[in-house]
Amino acid sequence: PMKKLGITRIYQLVPIEYLSEPEVPVMIKNLLDMGIDTSFLTGDSSWMTDGLTEYKQIVDAIVKYNQNVDKNLAITEIALDMEAHSLQGWQQNPKESFKKYIDLMKQA
Repeated sequence: PMKKLGITRIYQLVPIEYLSEPEVPVMIKNLLDMGIDTSFLTGDSSWMTDGLTEYKQIVDAIVKYNQNVDKNLAITEIALDMEAHSLQGWQQNPKESFKKYIDLMKQA
């Protein structure tokens, strides 16, 4: 069904504790066999105020995952979905909030 719809990429949220499970590379291989690439989806609007500690843990977990799988099953793309516009203060000062968001993305 996904091929018929022209889907060539999915954005998959995987909790970091699952990255060491054998099902993840199997899922990625099954999708690759259908011609579908997988991007790692993550993001939390709290990173705008709390910093990128959790994001860095996710990146470290992906690096560890990649070291333990065949190269063609590596996670090579991270899609960040921050929903920063939902934070308190965004409506009152969107210009300053967007600047903070851009600065955070540069750090990431």
